[in-house]
Amino acid sequence: MLHTAYIDMWKEWQNLLPIRKPHLFVYLDIDIDECMRRLRQRNREAELSVDDSYLRTLKAEQDKIFLDHLGVLMPDGSRVPCLVIDAMPNFERDASELSKIVVSLRSKLK
Repeated sequence: MLHTAYIDMWKEWQNLLPIRKPHLFVYLDIDIDECMRRLRQRNREAELSVDDSYLRTLKAEQDKIFLDHLGVLMPDGSRVPCLVIDAMPNFERDASELSKIVVSLRSKLK
């Protein structure tokens, strides 16, 4: 269902990007209630109509794609690793949380 949409979207991205395949995906994993709270706090007009049932459906589909222990399935059948980051801590305001993310990214990209 949604995975097919991601594959189609990825094929379009490939036409625009200088790389044909990423080395790593980064998935920010967050609780739906916290996501809704942050959306409301940002108060962006385009996000005000987003409801939690939409986010639950979207998250369930994204979890299937990005939480596969084998990696993200690409259109050519290969797999790309995915770094899952717990987005519950506020790394935007907490430098120590941001540092943890930077360390994780650097270790994955070596």
